[in-house]
Amino acid sequence: MLEYRNIQTQLNSVARVVACELERVEDSLCYLESLTKKLLHEAEPDAGSIDAWLRDQGFAVGEDGFFLSIPQLRQFREGRLAEETVSYSWPSDRTDDPDARLRLYRHRNIACILRTLHARLPGAAWIYYQDVTNTALQYPYIDQITAIPPDFDWSAYHTYLSVAPDANPAREIRWSAPHADYAGQGLIVAASIPVYVRDVFTGLWSIDVKVDSMVRSEVLASSYKTQYTCIVEKGGRLISGSDGMTTRPLARGEVALVDFRDAHPAFSAVDLEAGFRAGHGYRTVEAKGESFQVHWSKIGTTDWMCVAAIAAGDLTSTAKRVLQNAFKRLGKGFDDLLIEVDDFPEEMLELARAYNDTAVKLKRAHTRLLRKNAELEREKRRAEAANRAKSIFLANMSHELRTPLNGIMGMHQLLKTTPLDREQEEYIDLAMESARRLTGLLGDILDLTRIEAGKFNIVRKRFEVAELMRSVEQLFGLPCRQKGLDLELNVDSGVPRVLVGDALRLSQVIHNLVGNAVKFTDRGGIRLEVSALPSDSPDVAWVLFSVTDTGIGIARDKVRELFEAFTQGDEGLSRSHQGAGLGLAIVRRLVDLMGGEMEIESEPGLGASFRFRLPFGRRGDGADEPVAASPRPSPAPGPRAVLLVEDDAVNRMAVRTLLEKAGYRAVAAANGEEALRELGSGYYDLILMDIQMPVMDGVEATRAIRAGRAGADKRAIPIIALTAYAMAGDREAFIAAGIDDYLAKPVEADRLMAVIDELLAR
Repeated sequence: MLEYRNIQTQLNSVARVVACELERVEDSLCYLESLTKKLLHEAEPDAGSIDAWLRDQGFAVGEDGFFLSIPQLRQFREGRLAEETVSYSWPSDRTDDPDARLRLYRHRNIACILRTLHARLPGAAWIYYQDVTNTALQYPYIDQITAIPPDFDWSAYHTYLSVAPDANPAREIRWSAPHADYAGQGLIVAASIPVYVRDVFTGLWSIDVKVDSMVRSEVLASSYKTQYTCIVEKGGRLISGSDGMTTRPLARGEVALVDFRDAHPAFSAVDLEAGFRAGHGYRTVEAKGESFQVHWSKIGTTDWMCVAAIAAGDLTSTAKRVLQNAFKRLGKGFDDLLIEVDDFPEEMLELARAYNDTAVKLKRAHTRLLRKNAELEREKRRAEAANRAKSIFLANMSHELRTPLNGIMGMHQLLKTTPLDREQEEYIDLAMESARRLTGLLGDILDLTRIEAGKFNIVRKRFEVAELMRSVEQLFGLPCRQKGLDLELNVDSGVPRVLVGDALRLSQVIHNLVGNAVKFTDRGGIRLEVSALPSDSPDVAWVLFSVTDTGIGIARDKVRELFEAFTQGDEGLSRSHQGAGLGLAIVRRLVDLMGGEMEIESEPGLGASFRFRLPFGRRGDGADEPVAASPRPSPAPGPRAVLLVEDDAVNRMAVRTLLEKAGYRAVAAANGEEALRELGSGYYDLILMDIQMPVMDGVEATRAIRAGRAGADKRAIPIIALTAYAMAGDREAFIAAGIDDYLAKPVEADRLMAVIDELLAR
């Protein structure tokens, strides 16, 4: 029913809002914990530097009994203290403790970080570090005498006790029960993470979060008068409720222990532990002579859950209306007769099921009167329309994704040309690798779409088997060595040295299989074997390719579905290997398109063997002549002028800067019309032309240039399409329009410069 769905939608929304807040707090704690570990690992400064810092900051024992910066305390009380100031303190009886001095000295420059995190967490009251030496630092600045008594012992505070080694051997983030804040911020919950340095418990970071900011009453509010909504933790303690938490006044630091069963009569019949196991759901309960619906939804990966109770009578109005409308449709003979019964109240469930039984019988009688061919024709039209819509969608998404990807990769390639330390260079390499993976995924999706649409053409050209094997060694040799795996490549002497077939698609199949073998193998090795098979025709060479690994293997019941799109043998939230599950689906379809067959042998834990056989044409005359390799032209000497036509500002900046760093004189235009004007007033050796642009697109601009609109002397200028269009047939359409070469976004700098050099060298 609509009411049921509304309640579940509300609970799920609350759960997502709260989970987002909790995750941001936990992410901030993890960052602070790693930062402190790094700071405490640094080389120990001399005692003089620490003493000088304490003197400069004006550290002394204040009237509140803490060793702290007296000038900062004075400025704070006078309202003159800078907003980003952090309060550092420890008890006066440990003024000369060398560990306390050292640890706070190492955190002396953390103010800007804490200020940023505090602004990022709107519900945060305090962010503080607590050390086993009984030292502490807090942000925002805190006046000790108004907030914390002089005899306060950090090591006895509940946040400290919750993450101490005995209470938290797993070293996890722990959330406290609601309690009154020492500094007067009201009811708060605290998240704490332990800090271990060289496996020794050193202290903790905590973030106090105001409950009314994290779980606002308006978020929990409902349009039903009888509904009560609350947040409860796994032990049964109430975190927050839609009518506020009714509790006696709390002393500073005192825990608010309110059992959620006391918040509403219906909760006394709720099995909280079972609710956490189920994650979400609802049930009907009886309490004080009334029926209630209790709904619940777990909040992310936390030990908190959103629970709501509502009188069952408030939820029957829609059920009655649905049944009334259903009977009206039944009398008129409408096709859509069935109703959803899962959310019906229990007292109306039997009536709803009885109605559905009658509707099903009528529907079956009506269905037998329909002609089979008409139904098949409708299904065919739907499938064709869906396939067309999918192709259009994928083409548009490919373009829209490739354009920002090109900007991302371009900017990272520009960063690579600037002075970088090793850590920064590693970060850029990882970002580039992620962009390449996303580009590969786009290519896989487009390949699968082309195959399914019947637009994937197999090209037959001469190629050398040895070159194919070299590409495998170049691509996978290093990853295998990094994992300690043996990579064995064997070509049977009976295999012709030169074959006729689609070398690109064959490489795609082999690279997919070998790549999977490397991904799923942690010890042993991978073997690629190429063997000759008997053939009935002298013009056809049958070749067997086998990729065998010693990896995790595949269960027999998974083999059949393994070649389906978006399917992996290692699935679920805890799967250990990345990927979209497209590679093997494309492999199988490519092997089929090339006229081959494929089979698998595998046992879990013992590895897998993928074998496929393909027919190839044999080479012509000149059996011992090698396949001619295309010579790589050398770049033309001296600076050349390149006109970049690109409407996206980020791509325009990235490509132009790459060209300038490569020694070219680069000028940019935002569309085809600007490009024509620029060509008419200057000389350029080459044009990089985007295709989809406002005012005048790249194809129209190319035709105008070839027609002489930019000048008769500019008709033959080399033009390279640098575009996000990468679907089948795009390249041919651009070449037909007069474009000399084509590069699909995102493009890497080396490839771009190679194509430019090649065209300029002609």
